[in-house]
Amino acid sequence: MNRNILLVLILLLASLTTVSADEMNPIAESATGDNQADADLAANGVRVLAWRNDTFDADEDGRLDAVRIVLALNITEAVESSDINILVEALHDGRSIELWANHSLSGAIETSIQVDAWGEGIHLLKLQMFDPQSGNLLADLDAGEWNMAPALATPSLKFNLNSPGWIETGDICKIKRVFVDEIGERYGQMGQRDLRGTPFTTYEWDTELDCSNWPAGEYTLHETYQNGLGQSTEAWLNLTINNRPPPAINLVAIGDGEEYGGTCLLSIAAETLDSTENWNYTWDTIPDHAVGDVSEVNCGSWQPGVHMVRVEIKNAQGISTTAGINLIRLTPIGVVDSNISENQSMAWPVRSGGDIDAKSDSGLYGAGSAALLIFLVCVIIGMRSKELEEDVMETPITAQNQMLTPAAAYQQQWGQTEEQTPVEISLEELPTTIDADGITWRRHPDGRMDWFDEGSSEWHSYE
Repeated sequence: MNRNILLVLILLLASLTTVSADEMNPIAESATGDNQADADLAANGVRVLAWRNDTFDADEDGRLDAVRIVLALNITEAVESSDINILVEALHDGRSIELWANHSLSGAIETSIQVDAWGEGIHLLKLQMFDPQSGNLLADLDAGEWNMAPALATPSLKFNLNSPGWIETGDICKIKRVFVDEIGERYGQMGQRDLRGTPFTTYEWDTELDCSNWPAGEYTLHETYQNGLGQSTEAWLNLTINNRPPPAINLVAIGDGEEYGGTCLLSIAAETLDSTENWNYTWDTIPDHAVGDVSEVNCGSWQPGVHMVRVEIKNAQGISTTAGINLIRLTPIGVVDSNISENQSMAWPVRSGGDIDAKSDSGLYGAGSAALLIFLVCVIIGMRSKELEEDVMETPITAQNQMLTPAAAYQQQWGQTEEQTPVEISLEELPTTIDADGITWRRHPDGRMDWFDEGSSEWHSYE
């Protein structure tokens, strides 16, 4: 009891120390300064012992940013306890904030309510007290006008982009969404953020966006926000993601055009600075050699003949490129691998260093057909030439106007016909080979392949 009396005396002494309104620290002594309010509060068993307003400049910018209303309360002698609801209402720029403090009194207490500025300019403060049982207004007091500027952060939005200057699909690309609204959080007036311009659905709690998996294109990100106090902000970000080019590669063949049994290796040489660690390789060969997902193929055991090789390389972003080659493996001359049976070696293509090998049955048939065709053409041409010569003999030509051909002039001078140089069909001394199907192939120095059509006796380029 002595402690309570001592506290009351201290509060009474503090209430006697007044501060002028010019110093923005007004104090109402003992009661509220409103007789009607004092009477209504006393009827409810509550008495205001002291009241003061403390001001703050938290950011030290020379302007007030908060006001704290401090009250010393006690019960009257007529009651043992009482309840009181205290409301501080702050008005600024057409909007108001309500701050409550509810207490059950059984003796003297000190309570406070702080108002933080949410905008620049005049904030009007009002102090009200209510009976919680009846809801009746017991006191309606003016807490002053305060010219303040907020120390709490106003709403702000920002995009922080972490990416290369030139962005391609699959590159590391992160967008951090920076958001602050200390005022809305302070007063429970948080609003909704709205983000537009992303290719996929995003949510308010997505603080970081992963744009490394976005499709190529131009993006304009726009985010807006407004809290319950009408404060708003927005942020913009322009972003361009370019298509990543397909992998630049070169299909390298070692042992192409060389004999079976020698070194033969197919490998992929990357001609790009991008990582090849996650590349996938799909090989397609004719004949089929069941090549797996590898970057190098050992073709040393492939049988002599022509092998069509095609490889598709796909990078980590799913972009692919294709390369191909016609690989030639020649029949060995001399000793054959002991692991190869005689029947297998007999099925190999017949090797030739130039003209078509006449020992090959299929080659012999083709050469015979071509010779027969040439013979028939020559017979037809000869018969036609004879008919033309007979027509010419029947037509009289004067000697002085007769024109001699070089052949006729040669015959008149030497008494014999000009020797005709026979025309020979040249295969250009290109290397040829005959595969297991009896088809004859020849290879050009640049790697192109021709095959011999026995029906027409012509060479055709292999596509």
